[in-house]
Amino acid sequence: MPSRRVSLEVFRRDGWRCRFCGIPILLLDAIKLLNSILPEEIRWRAKPYRNRNPAFNLLASSLERVREGD
Repeated sequence: MPSRRVSLEVFRRDGWRCRFCGIPILLLDAIKLLNSILPEEIRWRAKPYRNRNPAFNLLASSLERVREGD
């Protein structure tokens, strides 16, 4: 996986939107902070994962689909 610095550069480059579908994304650190404040609403650490808040699952930042050179 890319370093944190590279990850942030990619997210900034893409305007904090998914490169494939265009929806806004949130940095995982922001989701974790929200979860610490509102754990029942965010449910980020819920297990099984299907019990997580689906909106935050959708908005979570991820670089797993970004190809090198994009």
